[in-house]
Amino acid sequence: MRKPSPPRPEPGAEVAGHGEVWRQETSADLSVFARRGERSETGLGQARDRVVSTGLADRLAERRRALRTLRRRRVWMAGAVLILVLALAWTVLWSPLLGLRGSEITVSGSDSSVSTEQVRELLQDQEGTSLVRLDLRQAARTVTDGLVRVRSTQVTRSWPHGLTVSLTMRVPVAVRQVDQSYEVLDGDAVVLETTDTPPEGLVRITDPEDGGLSGTQVAAVAQAVGALDVATRAQVASGSASSSGQVTLVLTSGASVQWGDTEEMALKAQVLKVLLAQEASVYDVSSPHSPTTS
Repeated sequence: MRKPSPPRPEPGAEVAGHGEVWRQETSADLSVFARRGERSETGLGQARDRVVSTGLADRLAERRRALRTLRRRRVWMAGAVLILVLALAWTVLWSPLLGLRGSEITVSGSDSSVSTEQVRELLQDQEGTSLVRLDLRQAARTVTDGLVRVRSTQVTRSWPHGLTVSLTMRVPVAVRQVDQSYEVLDGDAVVLETTDTPPEGLVRITDPEDGGLSGTQVAAVAQAVGALDVATRAQVASGSASSSGQVTLVLTSGASVQWGDTEEMALKAQVLKVLLAQEASVYDVSSPHSPTTS
């Protein structure tokens, strides 16, 4: 008969017999292998983390360098633009590049009473000033205030160094005697000049009462004459005003015009022009809406 085989020892159990000890270490070996595998995987993960971390840090550092370079470039560009703008502003506003030259000031609309040199002399303080900065309104006021014969002035730039000055002149319409001289007046009663002899073709302002005309009376006559057109004015020989401001004009034909006060002068001038188409000894336009002749 076959001997029964001894029972298979459990893993890890010691078996005694014949002076030998047999230990099952399969589980232990597997555990060791497993732990080794776990350590290998852990080490690989840590290596990967180190690689990823190092790459990310490099990219962040590179990005910071790029941002610093971009900021410096922007600062340099902004500085260059600022310098360019300042240089351009200085060139346009303060350099002689666009400075006014007196020799390039031209004048139009003047009569023989005002010369180009007179206008240039009044504006000589502006020579060298850039046309961009030049105050045209102030230049126009300077000319108007400096020349009594000028009613108004318009100034425009004439690039790159000149100005065009357009004058509107005062028109002399009347003359009155003051002592031994004669004052020439325009339609605003502005005294344009004083002469020793009365100019021809102007309406004489007279004082029938020989009491001396006030400034208001003189102004009333001058304004009435100034409201007339050239053709009608040429038919007026003289004019006077009462103390109450009622104006009377005497025509070269000997007829008279009852002008009245200084109200509605433009309408009175139009009505008188129509009435003069018929002969009369008296033309009354003091009420221009209902004029009469006799």
